[in-house]
Amino acid sequence: MEEREPRGARPADTPGVRRTPAAAALDSYRQSIESFEAASDSPGVELAIAETRPAAGLTTMGNRREAALAYHEALVIVEPLLLSQPANVAALYAAADVYFGIGELSKADKQRSVAPSETQRNSWAAARTWYRKSAEAWRRIPNPARISPDGFACGNPGDVDRMIPLCDTALRKADTPDLWRV
Repeated sequence: MEEREPRGARPADTPGVRRTPAAAALDSYRQSIESFEAASDSPGVELAIAETRPAAGLTTMGNRREAALAYHEALVIVEPLLLSQPANVAALYAAADVYFGIGELSKADKQRSVAPSETQRNSWAAARTWYRKSAEAWRRIPNPARISPDGFACGNPGDVDRMIPLCDTALRKADTPDLWRV
């Protein structure tokens, strides 16, 4: 198993910094991930899911760099599992959540940009691509539920289905010149 780079200073490690409940939850996830990695020779779906939880929280908290790293680590784990035949249903659930999370991260890129620009358009396009990948993973799951076969709470295909048209609308708007602007 390869060595991972340290995830950076945690609020608990920084003197004088008050811990928020979100920071405490992220620390708990990180400790769980580190324990799981130490105990496992072959990380699987559970580790991918464990990586998505703090990534979602980091996205919400605006810590985009660490969120992107956590989502990338989850992708590295889950994508090879998607190649198995028959399909690894637990991996499909994890992939659907990872792809959706990266879509949310890309959408947040758009929201950080103040003026319409090519960067903003690219963020919408990236979000749509990831949401579509999530939707495809959900379509491959027989009888999708809110709980994965491994007992983990997961997203839902309805959320994904609502995000794709939102991206399409934003992209159409970005591609339409504003004739009324003076």
